[in-house]
Amino acid sequence: MWNLVRSVTGKGKHKHVLPKDLTVNHLNQYFSAISTYSDYKIPPVKHTASQVIEEFTEWHIFRMLDTLHPTAMGLDGIPEWFIRIAAAAFASL
Repeated sequence: MWNLVRSVTGKGKHKHVLPKDLTVNHLNQYFSAISTYSDYKIPPVKHTASQVIEEFTEWHIFRMLDTLHPTAMGLDGIPEWFIRIAAAAFASL
């Protein structure tokens, strides 16, 4: 059924892959170049926006899972105690 839906809507035929080096500045430059508004000014960079992408290590993931609050049950219904017990196994995946 989903194949028929995709053939009718045309979705799924083209996968858009973004370049890994794409930044907010690239997007800003692109949209400012195509803008028809003559008074456009590049907005200032927010202090909360970071250009540095931090990688999570196995230790970071383990610490996040191991320190969950007792009320941290999500919509999936998995209780926090189970996630804390299995934190080492989940972090190593």
